[in-house]
Amino acid sequence: MGLLRQPINESRGEYFVSYQPADAGRELACINLVFPNENFNVAEVSKAMQREVAIWVKRFPVPSIAFAFDAKEDMISISESPNASYLTAYVEPKNGNLVAGWGKGNVMPPEQMTEEYRNLIYIHLPARSQDDIRRKARRDTRATMRGAAVIVFFIAVVPVLIQVASFGVYWIGWILSLLSIGKGVYRAGQFFGWFKPSEKQKRKEKEDQLMRHHHYHCKLNPKGFERLKLENFEREAIERTRQEAEEIRRRI
Repeated sequence: MGLLRQPINESRGEYFVSYQPADAGRELACINLVFPNENFNVAEVSKAMQREVAIWVKRFPVPSIAFAFDAKEDMISISESPNASYLTAYVEPKNGNLVAGWGKGNVMPPEQMTEEYRNLIYIHLPARSQDDIRRKARRDTRATMRGAAVIVFFIAVVPVLIQVASFGVYWIGWILSLLSIGKGVYRAGQFFGWFKPSEKQKRKEKEDQLMRHHHYHCKLNPKGFERLKLENFEREAIERTRQEAEEIRRRI
């Protein structure tokens, strides 16, 4: 029965670090440094990665891997070789010294990668079993299905029942007829301009018009549309990263 643990987030001012403990689906603990500002120095990023590895592996002596990311959530290249832009580390079992290196050079001690060892090191961290998570997911799914059944009942079943009941209860049929006539009169009034559209309807019509206009120009310039999408994704990633950094600072 594997245990899953929540990440630990801490702010360092110029960046924040997220430590994801090793668990049943991840043999190495993951140390992620995120730099929300764009004016970072790669040499300083490298030093920060080495510093964080020393902090976290000393705190939790579990084989670890460290990465650094910018505000766009792209990995920061420390070296020209992508395999040398991450840092791996572990504690030497014989003497307790930290062993760290860039890339895949380190061979991790197998005795430090067992579930029993992780449970001992992370004994004070809250954890949930995979079975508990599956049971919760099943409960949530059942609750969602019950809610959907209620909605379908009121949308699809109730109108049919009303229509069936109207065959024997004449006043229900009159009410339904009046509602249908009223809906028709309202639509006719909208067509002939008898009813002025509300502010909400005006905003919706304007948004629909903008969407149609945008769709037309996207079809004319698909490459420009792709560039715009990428710019929007980057802008959203930057905003998401900065909000996360601010939230971590406020919790301290």
